[in-house]
Amino acid sequence: PHNMEGASVQGSDVLSWVANNTAKLGARHPAPYSNIQCWTLISSNRFGQANKVPQEKVPADVAQKVARDMLQELTHMLGANLPRAIFMRCQLWGAALPTNTPCVPCILDAESRVGVCGDWLTGASIQSAVLSGWALADRLAALKRPQQSLIPNDVADLSVGLDANFKPLREAEIGKFPGLPKKAVVGGGVGG
Repeated sequence: PHNMEGASVQGSDVLSWVANNTAKLGARHPAPYSNIQCWTLISSNRFGQANKVPQEKVPADVAQKVARDMLQELTHMLGANLPRAIFMRCQLWGAALPTNTPCVPCILDAESRVGVCGDWLTGASIQSAVLSGWALADRLAALKRPQQSLIPNDVADLSVGLDANFKPLREAEIGKFPGLPKKAVVGGGVGG
């Protein structure tokens, strides 16, 4: 598991996303620290709600419980014992999961050339953020070079989301990829 860069976690009430930042960045620490890795664990929405505390100051006992539970879940899912953690930080990100969305890929006022992108426009996932950024980039490129774009050439037609009504967001998990089929968790493995 030490070479795994990241995974969307399926079938867990505790974890939504795990990332091995050391592997992702190709970092190699000098001896005697060559086995040290830096991981980011993102909880499921349900787990986060069950352990909600004031964002400004996470009580030490809650931070310890959350870290313990999340590390136990990672150990279970990887099917391997993890080395003892030498540093942990628990952060509550109160605005991480939107409760409603305009259900548009981006917002753009083409006349004033002001746009907004973000995961919250269609969901709460990394995929939603990337697709939103691409959608806005495509529309901005079309404003500059309309003849080279698949988006309508009329500037007014490039505006999007200005009058969109917000709707409740159905499934909100940061580590999910909505366009991919869900994979079953088999034998404590991590699906993606």
